[in-house]
Amino acid sequence: MRTTLLTILMLALAGCAGAPPRPAYNAEGKEAYIVTCGSSYFYKSCAEKAEEACPGGYLIDEQNSDSKYHGRDPHTGFDYGSSTSYTWKIVCR
Repeated sequence: MRTTLLTILMLALAGCAGAPPRPAYNAEGKEAYIVTCGSSYFYKSCAEKAEEACPGGYLIDEQNSDSKYHGRDPHTGFDYGSSTSYTWKIVCR
């Protein structure tokens, strides 16, 4: 049971890590990209995606994080822990 639940959680987190940068605009109306990543090595993951969108370099315009607690199994008491996703709005140089 634990193995199955951990596998599902890991696949869900891996799915977030694969999202490509999305076009957007910043508050000043400049073209930007939304980069979303979720991992314990979030900076490296976000930076790799930002470099993919802006090979000539980028500036981080906004940075946010969102943590979610996944709860505890009522029967076994197993704690599913939490996960954090990070979002950067970047502007290419």
